[in-house]
Amino acid sequence: MTERNILINRAPVLTLWATILAERLGFDKDEALSLGKAVAGLNAQSKGRRLGIFKPAPQEVKKARAR
Repeated sequence: MTERNILINRAPVLTLWATILAERLGFDKDEALSLGKAVAGLNAQSKGRRLGIFKPAPQEVKKARAR
């Protein structure tokens, strides 16, 4: 019997889950989708930082963004 591996991208699954949760909390569809995308994006960013893929922004950039 041959072994089959299935790879699933987590981002769309997390986006869908967060969207459905936001809809159940009372947000309309557009708002819920925006929240779902934000959750998936923040999760990907934090995981990338943990793995060393994304580097934190330098202090000069952070100061310029704050202005």
